[in-house]
Amino acid sequence: MNLIMGVPIRVATATSNLMIGVTASAGALIYLFRGGIDPYVAAPTALGRLRRASLASRLSDRVDLGILRLRFVAVLVITAAQMALRGFG
Repeated sequence: MNLIMGVPIRVATATSNLMIGVTASAGALIYLFRGGIDPYVAAPTALGRLRRASLASRLSDRVDLGILRLRFVAVLVITAAQMALRGFG
């Protein structure tokens, strides 16, 4: 989004994280209803994640755009490598 469409990096990373969260939530709900997730473990984890995301969004304005871009690219590369190693890519 940033390189091709010219969307600012902060907006692009926020949009990407939102879509990852929506996809993960949909999958988690299926596992929850099938009994594959213990809600007493998952709920505090999800709440902690939301709290950290809120803090990160407030602090992102203080981070240099170059550093933010490098970290985001690193996360994408690591995720892609993990998926390829597990046979999803």
